[in-house]
Amino acid sequence: MKKVLNIAVGLFLLFTVAMNAQCKSFVKKKCLPSLAPYLTNGQINTAVFSPGDNAEIPLPFFENTSYRVIVCNQETIGKVSFKVMDQNKNVLFDSSENGDVSQWDFKSKSNQNLILFVQVPEEKDNHSNLMHTGCVSVIIGFKKS
Repeated sequence: MKKVLNIAVGLFLLFTVAMNAQCKSFVKKKCLPSLAPYLTNGQINTAVFSPGDNAEIPLPFFENTSYRVIVCNQETIGKVSFKVMDQNKNVLFDSSENGDVSQWDFKSKSNQNLILFVQVPEEKDNHSNLMHTGCVSVIIGFKKS
């Protein structure tokens, strides 16, 4: 039994490492080029999501700085939507109300902490009973105004 458990843990770790490597490659090839002419803040939030998953990411933004928020995902999980909200959950931007865009450019007029809410759509008509997963990456670019 202990041997089976060790094999299962080993396979899980191997799968996790492989998925992280896959996500890093995806971000580098498909997501980072959309950042130009903005500079990366050095922090790229990437995770493996399944249909129906969501996440809230608190992000700081600083006065008199222009930003590009990019939410980039693999096609296997459908079109990911995102909202940018203030601390009171007032929606400042909703990608689903703006043509399902994957990025938003704005200028911060004050120092503020905002919340980025990312939502993966529920899977429809999955006849294979296989759960699809895919990388979702959040990249923040900036430039001084």
